[in-house]
Amino acid sequence: MPGVLHRADRGRRRLMRRVPLPAAVAAQITAHARSQPEREVCGLVSALDTGDLQVHAVENVAAQPDVRFEMDPRQQIHALQQMREQGRRLFAIYHSHPRGPDTPSALDRELAAYPEALYLIIAPDAGGVWRLHGYFLDTHGKAEAVELATAE
Repeated sequence: MPGVLHRADRGRRRLMRRVPLPAAVAAQITAHARSQPEREVCGLVSALDTGDLQVHAVENVAAQPDVRFEMDPRQQIHALQQMREQGRRLFAIYHSHPRGPDTPSALDRELAAYPEALYLIIAPDAGGVWRLHGYFLDTHGKAEAVELATAE
């Protein structure tokens, strides 16, 4: 079945969705996280029906930006207005976890409000290399991991 992988899960097999993500988009998000390694960075990714993706970095205005993110409301609204004006749709919401983990936190799952959007989390692995991870989060706090198929 194209676009779907099988992945072992505690002795059972389950389907894991594969989501294409251009390498250039992954590189932009990674560069954003690496530019501010001590704080969570955040932003949006928009898409055209043609599959063209665009990154919209948004400032993190959280009171404790080293452990959580809160998008600047004006920048977020501006990015969403630009998307609408350009015929784009929200494809993904991203943020970093500078100290890990590379999975959605309880707060990430609680605040998830766009079940149709991909949630991207970028976090350093044990060797300090920033890695991008994808999830779909429903409005009930459930996270579904996806494989990000990065290609040119």
